[in-house]
Amino acid sequence: MSPSDQAGKQSLRIPQNELTKALELHRRYVTGLRGGARANFSAKNLSGSNLAECNLSSVIAPGADFSHCSLVCTDFSHADLYGARFAAADCTKTNFYRADLRGARLNGARFVMANLEEADLRPGVFSSWSSDKLNPNRTDLSRADLSNANFANANLDHANFSFSDLSGADLTGASMPQADLSDTDLRAANMTRARMSGVVLAGANLNGADLTDTDLSDADLTGASLVGAVVKGVKLQGAILEDCNLDDTGLDAAKLGLQKSRPTGDLGEIVRAHLKWIKSSGREGRRADFSGRDLSGLDLGGMDLSAGNFSGASLKKTRMTKCKLAMADFSNADLSGANLTRADLRGINFSGANLGGAILRRSDLSQIHLQDKQGNATGKLWPANLSDAQLQQSILADANLEGANVENADFYKASLLRATLTGCRLDLAKIRGAILEGVVIE
Repeated sequence: MSPSDQAGKQSLRIPQNELTKALELHRRYVTGLRGGARANFSAKNLSGSNLAECNLSSVIAPGADFSHCSLVCTDFSHADLYGARFAAADCTKTNFYRADLRGARLNGARFVMANLEEADLRPGVFSSWSSDKLNPNRTDLSRADLSNANFANANLDHANFSFSDLSGADLTGASMPQADLSDTDLRAANMTRARMSGVVLAGANLNGADLTDTDLSDADLTGASLVGAVVKGVKLQGAILEDCNLDDTGLDAAKLGLQKSRPTGDLGEIVRAHLKWIKSSGREGRRADFSGRDLSGLDLGGMDLSAGNFSGASLKKTRMTKCKLAMADFSNADLSGANLTRADLRGINFSGANLGGAILRRSDLSQIHLQDKQGNATGKLWPANLSDAQLQQSILADANLEGANVENADFYKASLLRATLTGCRLDLAKIRGAILEGVVIE
C-alpha cells in the first residue's frame, strides 16, 4: 500500500458542513472580500467530494486526498498540493497552473484539457507518510487520461506516465528527464523543445508528434512508433531505437546504427542445425554451441534458441528481442547492452553473466515446468539463475522474475518498475539504487 493510500485510510473524511464553510471563506479570501480565510486542507480526506468549478487558487493542501472527486473546471492555480492524492478524480479542464504537485498520486485520473502549465510534478515525499527522504515518490500519472492537457514548461522530472493517454497534449518546453512514458499514447502531442534525456518511451505511440528540437539523448524508444513524427533538430545521441517504426520521419535507420546483420557462415549453420534439433525434439540436427564465440551486435531477434549453450560468449549489444531462450546457458557470458525485450528466458542460466545496461523489458525469467523426453509434465519447476550476475543499470521493467535465484546479483541502478519478484530472495541480492516502484513481491 502506498503512503498516500495509508494516509487516506487513516484520516477521517472532512464533514460536509466544515468543508462548505472552508470553501466559502476561501472564496472570499481569493476574491479579496472581507472576512475571508485561506483554506488549509493539509492531510485532509476530501475523497468523493464534488468540488467542480470551485476556486481553490493558492489553497494549502499538502497530503490531501482528492481521490474520486469531481474537480471539473476547478481552479488549483498556485496551490500547494505536495504529495496530494487525485487517484481516479475527474480533473477535466482543471487549472493547475504553477501548482506544486511534487510526489502527487494522479494515477487513473481524468485530465482531459487540464492546464498544468509550469506545474511542478517532480518527485517528493509527504513527511507524515515516510521518513525516507532519500527515495522520494515519483509523481504518479500512470493510466491517466491526459489527452489535450497543457504541460507547457512543466517540471515533470522522473514522473510516471506509463500507459497514459497524452494524445494531443502540449509538452512544449517541459522538463522531464528520466520520466517513465512507456506504452503511452502521444499521438499528435507537441513536444517541441522538451528536455527528455534518459526518458523511457518504450512501446509508446508518437505518430504525428512534434519533436522539433526535443532532447531525447539516452532515451529508451524500444518498440516505439514515430510514423510521421516531426523530428527536425531532435537529439538522439545514445538513444535506444531498436524495433522503432521510423516511417515518414526522414530518419535513416542505417545511419542510426539500427540495422544489424543475421548470423552467416558457420554461425548461421549452427542456428539452422539448432532449429532442426528443436523441431525434431532432438532426433535431427544438433544443439547450438556458441560457447566462447563472438556474437556481438548480431540480430537474433525472434529466433528459437532454447537450451542453447552460450556460456562465456560475447553478445555485446546483440539483438534478441522476442527470442525463445528457455533453459539456455549464458553463464559467464557478456551481454552488456544486449536487447532481450519480451524474450522467453524461463529457467535460463545467467550465473556470473554481465548484463550491465541490458534491456530485459517484459522478458519472462520465471520458473519453467520441466517435461520428460515424451513431453509429459513432471511436476517439477526449474528457476532462472541470476546468481552473481552483473545487472547494473539494466532495464527489467515489467519483467517476470518469479522464483528466480538472485543470490549476489547486482541490480545497482537497475530499473525494476512493476517487475514481478515473487519468491525472489532480494535480501541476498544487491539492490542499492535500484528502481523498485510498483514491484510485485507477494
